[in-house]
Amino acid sequence: MPKADGDATLLIQSLNKAYAATPTNLKIIDLYVVFAVVTALVQVGYMGIVGSLPFNSFLSGVLSCIGTAVLAACLRIQVNKDNKEFKDLPPERAFADFVLCNLVLHLVIHSTSVLELYQTPGRDTIPDFSHLIQGTLTYGNNGKEVKKN
Repeated sequence: MPKADGDATLLIQSLNKAYAATPTNLKIIDLYVVFAVVTALVQVGYMGIVGSLPFNSFLSGVLSCIGTAVLAACLRIQVNKDNKEFKDLPPERAFADFVLCNLVLHLVIHSTSVLELYQTPGRDTIPDFSHLIQGTLTYGNNGKEVKKN
C-alpha cells in the first residue's frame, strides 16, 4: 500500500506544479466553474433533505448552475492561449459570446419557472394583472372576482 500512497502524492505534486503555471484569468474562470457546480450540488442536497415540492424551480436552479458552468468551461477553452483552435479569436469576443449565451440560457430558464406559477392546481387561467389598478383578482375561484384585502 505505501507504493500507491506515494504514487498519489507524486500525482498531486505534479498537478499542483502544472497548475501553478496556469494564467490567473484561467484560474478565475476555474473558480467560477467550481462555484457553479458546488451551488448545484447544494441545491440537490437541499432537495434531498427538504423535498422537491416546486420541482420545476429545482430544475431551473440546477440547470442554471450546470449550464453556466458549461458555458464558463467553453469560455476557458476559448481564452486559453495554449489552445491552437481559437488563437485568432480575441478574448473580448469569447467573453461577449459567454455573456450572450448566459443571457439566452437565463431567459429560457426564467420563462420556464414563470410558467410554473400558472400551472399550479386551482388556477384555471393566467392572471389578469389589471387587479393592480382595479383592486380585484380575477384568477382562481373559477374566474369569480375576489376582493383584495
